[in-house]
Formats: sequence, structure tokens, C-alpha cells
Amino acid sequence: HCDVRQSSYPDFKSLAWWCTNIRASYKEFQVKGKSRVLTKDIIKRLNDIGFVWSIFTTVTRSFEEKLLELEDFKSKFGHCDVRKSYPGYESLSTWCNRMRRELEPKGKSQRFSKEKIKRLNDIGFQWEVSTKKAFEK
Repeated sequence: HCDVRQSSYPDFKSLAWWCTNIRASYKEFQVKGKSRVLTKDIIKRLNDIGFVWSIFTTVTRSFEEKLLELEDFKSKFGHCDVRKSYPGYESLSTWCNRMRRELEPKGKSQRFSKEKIKRLNDIGFQWEVSTKKAFEK
């Protein structure tokens, strides 16, 4: 992959620093239409190798991965009420709880797009879950 950050790869500090500077130059290019460092050709070449322009891209990738995991869960169990009591789904349960806190389905969220909320709604995401425990007989 091409997601190099100083905090993630201490052995590659100089590469991570270079990536940080390239990202800053890219922001400059987007705003001014030019950069002291980047040209359209360099941007194209970096895109071709999958350079990660935003460190927030991994957040989006994580959302996509968890959404696929949630879809898989729903196909197995018929619902999107992921509890920690489902062995192997503890991480997905934690993610679902975080989505409930952060996304606010009423459209108030500034942090996440309405598209993410729509995608969760489309698969039947449960924004409210009962706190009562279900017991099997």
C-alpha cells in the first residue's frame, strides 16, 4: 500500500515526512491550481501507484470494510443487531455502537456524510437497540 504515516511506520520516517510534504503540496495545488513541487504528471503518477492523499482515507476504507462485514453478518443472521455476545463479532459490535454515537441519523452529523447514513439505512442498520437481553430457551 501507499499509506505511509510517521506514527504508523517509525522505520520509514524520511518517507513518511516526504509523504506529509507531498500531501501539503497537493492541498496547495487544489487551492491555487499550481504547486511549487507538484505537477499534473506527478499527481497522475502518484495516483497510478495508489498514493494516499488524505490520512482520512483509511477511515473511509475502514467504513467500507466494516459495512461489508455488517452485510455478511446480516446475510448469516437476518438482522443488523450485532451484539458482543456473537462470537467473532465483538469488533463489529463495537463499530456499530460507534456508528450509532457518531453518525446521528437525523442529519445532524457534520463529521460523516449523509451517504454513509443512507448506506447503513439501506441495509437495515439498527440505530436504536433494546438494552434488554434476549434469552434463548
